Amino acid sequence: MSMRNIAGFHQVRYCPQIIFVSAIVIILLQGCNPFSSSTHSLAVELKYRGKPVECNASFEHDGQYWTLSQFAMYLSGISAQRQGQPVELELEENDWQQGDVVLLFGLNQCDEHAESNHVITLAGDLQQADSLTFTLGLPFNINHLNPVTQSSPLNISEMFWSWRNGYKFVRIDMRSEHKNSWSYHLGSLGCVSAASVRAPESACRYPNTFDFSVSKQSDGTKLIVHLDRLLQDVEPLKQGDCMFEGMGEPLCQILATNLSGREIFTWH
Repeated sequence: MSMRNIAGFHQVRYCPQIIFVSAIVIILLQGCNPFSSSTHSLAVELKYRGKPVECNASFEHDGQYWTLSQFAMYLSGISAQRQGQPVELELEENDWQQGDVVLLFGLNQCDEHAESNHVITLAGDLQQADSLTFTLGLPFNINHLNPVTQSSPLNISEMFWSWRNGYKFVRIDMRSEHKNSWSYHLGSLGCVSAASVRAPESACRYPNTFDFSVSKQSDGTKLIVHLDRLLQDVEPLKQGDCMFEGMGEPLCQILATNLSGREIFTWH
């Protein structure tokens, strides 16, 4: 046998090993990327006393029937756990999500409404998680960005106050059957800057963000927002609006207490 044939023999002999090692490397690389194979849509549903509030359906509160004209909120810092240990998870980028932030917008509208978002799209192993944690609101470093230069969902004017005070973390606007209107706009207070069109250099005195932890109660495909729990002890006709002009407003204190002390979100 010639040396040429021997060389050829050795090439054939060792190729399967090379292929095998290459396959192992590819598998390991895929294993290091927990987001490569699973994307989950977590539907967000607004309810009042257990009944869905969508497609502009009315609900009875404080002796009158009300219809929502807007229900929107920013969530940030979404993470998942299983038995107290972290589960790899991240938001997928789209028109309603960027980085660590998702905007739920028009929850009172029908799902297919063009200007609404009822879904949180997550990459990772959500099915393995038994709890979720997240913040209602935005962190300081995001809250005071210039909205003119931001991409969606941080460029929506309806959800912004001023460069100094930042974004509206929650926006609820509703109207009663007797044409009475009521609004709740939540955001940071005590923000100091040279002008309203300048961002503060240090954290606001009252950030007004709220942290939540929810345990999975079913198959984990829905996040429920309980409007009745948020509006507990709220009398819109007597107490007026809460636009967070100051921390001393009694109605704003009631709403803040509800956010911090009631089960506003549940995961099913």
